Amino acid sequence: MTSPMTLWIAAGLALALAARVCFVEKRSVETLAFVLGVGALALDSIFGAFSFAAPDAPAAQRWYQWRFLALAFVPATWLAFSVIYARGNYDTFLRRWRWVILPLLVGVPTLVWFFRAELINTTASNTGLIAWRLGQAGRLLHILLVISAAAVLMNVERTFRAAVGLMRWQLKFMVIGLATLFLTRVYTSTEFLIFSAVNPALDSLNSVALIIFAIMGFVAQARGKGFMLELYPSPTLLYQSFAIILIGGYLLAVGFFAKIISVLGGGKYFALQMFALLVALVLLGLLVLSDRVRLRVKRFVSQHLRRPVYDVQKIWRRFSSATTGHMKEADLCRATVNWVAETFDVLSVTLWLVPQRDGPLVFGASTSLSESEAEKLIQPRAQVAEPLEKLRAHAAPLDLDDGTEPWRDTMRQWQPIKFSHGGHRVCIPVTGGDEMVAVMMLGDRVAGVPFSIQDLDLLKCVADQIAGDLVRLRLSGKLLEAKEMQAFQTMATFFVHDLKNTAWTLSLLVENLREHFDRPEFRDEAVRAVSKSVARINDLVSRIGSLRDELRLNCTMTDLNELAEAALQECAGMTDVKLVRQLTPLPPLAMDREQMHKVIVNLLVNAKEASPAGAEIRLTTEQRNGCRVLAVTDHGCGMSAEFLRQRLFKPFQTTKKKGIGIGMFQSKLIVEAHGGRIEVDSTEGAGTTFRVLLPVTGGSQ
Repeated sequence: MTSPMTLWIAAGLALALAARVCFVEKRSVETLAFVLGVGALALDSIFGAFSFAAPDAPAAQRWYQWRFLALAFVPATWLAFSVIYARGNYDTFLRRWRWVILPLLVGVPTLVWFFRAELINTTASNTGLIAWRLGQAGRLLHILLVISAAAVLMNVERTFRAAVGLMRWQLKFMVIGLATLFLTRVYTSTEFLIFSAVNPALDSLNSVALIIFAIMGFVAQARGKGFMLELYPSPTLLYQSFAIILIGGYLLAVGFFAKIISVLGGGKYFALQMFALLVALVLLGLLVLSDRVRLRVKRFVSQHLRRPVYDVQKIWRRFSSATTGHMKEADLCRATVNWVAETFDVLSVTLWLVPQRDGPLVFGASTSLSESEAEKLIQPRAQVAEPLEKLRAHAAPLDLDDGTEPWRDTMRQWQPIKFSHGGHRVCIPVTGGDEMVAVMMLGDRVAGVPFSIQDLDLLKCVADQIAGDLVRLRLSGKLLEAKEMQAFQTMATFFVHDLKNTAWTLSLLVENLREHFDRPEFRDEAVRAVSKSVARINDLVSRIGSLRDELRLNCTMTDLNELAEAALQECAGMTDVKLVRQLTPLPPLAMDREQMHKVIVNLLVNAKEASPAGAEIRLTTEQRNGCRVLAVTDHGCGMSAEFLRQRLFKPFQTTKKKGIGIGMFQSKLIVEAHGGRIEVDSTEGAGTTFRVLLPVTGGSQ
């Protein structure tokens, strides 16, 4: 039978842990979720203790109903905690899970309260003893508990996989505590569901699991930062979760163990035997997750089976996979320190970037320091100049704790000691060519094992590779800046050219103003010239400014022929050319009227400017191969094959004296946003045909 004392102890430890978190941790959603989750489990234990002390069955049933109400808050609170615990990008995960967490937080307690009469019932056996059986509402609640427990374990596993070095060391006990707690809940809830009955003996197992979790929580809190860790697991990372395998294996092991007990007639001591199995599984988890054990196994294999410590080919493939494809220095640095910490069994790895110009070291990434902690360690350039010169001269990995020179003291401040038994700190200069681009600091090695020659050689190779990657990223940044400057200069060239012409016109007007101001016809001509210049400047600014705006389509069902007619009406002032229409009736199509109108007008204006006086410009529409086709044909100067291939649709590329090369670039963007394309046929001296092909389905954005 269940001992109420076990339930009271579990509740007391859980409430003490919640109180410690309230006073020690920073106020946050993470802290609130943890405190509410632990509080719900503590209340479950308290109400359970009262139920066992109840004078009669109705009183016990009321306490059981309160237990179920407390458990109703467990899925939402612990699921919320699992998706944000120790994650620097927790807001990304919280947004994805909020449509699950919020309904659970509000809906489950509400349903439990309204259907509390159907949670648990009593039945009398032949011996006169009262048995507690689950109602439909109680079964549904335990199903939710099993599902949410699996989700919690998967989220915690993802967080633990993203941790390396000191962060994994700090997370380990909290992860083991959560695994113990929710694996036990999975087992007990499934037992309740299978037998549709409440077995008081299983309450001992839940209370013991809660006690173990509370102890693990206190240890995790004592290990340092508590919840203030900043891991960045990928929100899109998909893999076969070990949590599912662990849950299945756990249930199989416990079921097999229970079967053996029943065969041997040991049901009387079932709770005690389950407790022994639970403690054994916790100890096994601590052993499996121990960095010290993993290192000793690796060294034993190397010493006694004559196997090298590192499989270089495998190591290098893993390193390349971890660091390839990063386009930002911060991402590359984070991937590097995580890989180094995991490969060399080092808890504290920090990468400091050396700026190209004079200045202090810049924090890259670390497995032991947060950004705020690293900022406090940044020293003035004058203070780090001598250590950097020593590193440039040394080039090889350097043992920082093997010497008393003042410059070593400065470097030791870049990597504070977390453990007195973590061994000597090592500094590796990250040098690309003749330039030092970074400094890698390693410390707090598991079990304080000294770095071997093999370790240092591999670390130097890693540093050389990272130096090349950092130099590549910096050169890419410079190239991007150069291209941006080139684009700016190109745009400025066209802008200044048009402004120069406008300024020359206005300057000539000012020169003649004093001499001819009294003549009415001159004043009329001057007003027209000023108006024309202002319109030209406004048009230029508008066309260049439109390049900055994001293209957003507002599609409605539109007749393409109506758009064509509207564009022809707008271009009716082209009296020196002949506009010919040949429009085929077409069903409406989803498109942005305003944007597509710009495209048609731009094609007509281009055709007019390329055509001689009196030439014919033909605008046609038709349906072809599932597309609406609008074509504009002129018999003007045409374009060369080289211009069509390399320059036509690029910004600021034009063959017109008065153009700035934006029209076709913008037209192409608009048509492609509709899911269509532009085709061009052109022959120098013979003319050009532009075809706009729009799919029948239309486009939207």
